[in-house]
Amino acid sequence: MNDFKEITYQQWKEKIIADLKGKDFEETLVWNSEEDINVQPFYMQNALENNLSSTLNIIPENTTSWNINEQIDVTDNDANQQALTALTGGCNSLEFIGEIANLEKLSSLLNNIQLDIIQLSFYNEKPLQTAELFTQFIEKSSYQNVKANFYSNGITNDIIALSKNQHVEKCVMITANATAKMSEQLADSFVKAVETVDLLTENGIAAKEAWNKIAFQFPIQNNYFFEIAKLRAARICFELITNQYQLNDAEMYVTAQTTLTPQPEIDAHNNTLAATTQAMSAIIGGCNSLTVLPFNALDEKATPFSKRIARNIQLILKEESFLDKVVDPTKGAYYMESLTDELVKKALESFKKKVG
Repeated sequence: MNDFKEITYQQWKEKIIADLKGKDFEETLVWNSEEDINVQPFYMQNALENNLSSTLNIIPENTTSWNINEQIDVTDNDANQQALTALTGGCNSLEFIGEIANLEKLSSLLNNIQLDIIQLSFYNEKPLQTAELFTQFIEKSSYQNVKANFYSNGITNDIIALSKNQHVEKCVMITANATAKMSEQLADSFVKAVETVDLLTENGIAAKEAWNKIAFQFPIQNNYFFEIAKLRAARICFELITNQYQLNDAEMYVTAQTTLTPQPEIDAHNNTLAATTQAMSAIIGGCNSLTVLPFNALDEKATPFSKRIARNIQLILKEESFLDKVVDPTKGAYYMESLTDELVKKALESFKKKVG
């Protein structure tokens, strides 16, 4: 026998209005976000009615053990040592940034790195040249089946050749604009993704393979719950859009990066606190790879100490907070499902306008 009667949403609202003693419910307790979403003071099961996000398993199990990424400037004389230090310190993903002139330089960068157990990415203005050097390096090594990611700014015809290289995993990085609204970040990212897929399919690459060549990078800022909802919404949009290509098994690859706020020198460590909550948003939202920027990277060159602190944020969240043990921990939460659904609707509405 149920000892407690079920209380409806309306009954709770009426109780709250009574407690407000004449103050307006909407003006007092409902706040309008930058996304033009009216955030309610409480949510109940009715929030899941006709809710798209609550009906889908949007975060795959393989995202629980996300890749801990570190960026390495190839122009640094000790770039290889920085990479080895990062790996020894707990990273399992490296991103080399900057042009690599020749095979000798590439060999120096990759010296003593076990390429078969890490994720490897290169980001520069000559990705095709870098991929060709990497192919030469692999053919002379014992890592015959290793692949890497090769990214550049924008979408160029290089991606056609890159997509056909057996040692290229992904070759398009679509980076969302951190200054745009979240719904626009999503809409613009998928507009670029569709342009990429159309270009690749027109050149003989299967739709599924084309989608799998794309990595989506999202900046993670301080709006904790909204950032979680943004990444969840991205996966729903991905599923709905790829379904239009008659695909139901394409996999979205989401890489996230924390953001920095200018700080007085004495308060630079505040960025470490912000990076921790941002990292949690990215992980709970289901990122595949995460870069935590060193706290002083905005105002000066990152130091070995600040890089170590950035790595340790992720290690603590993984090894001590066990955030890698649960898939989609916010699933079923009325507030999170509601936010996710709102972002999906706004993103798809904008996306449809942009693609005509």
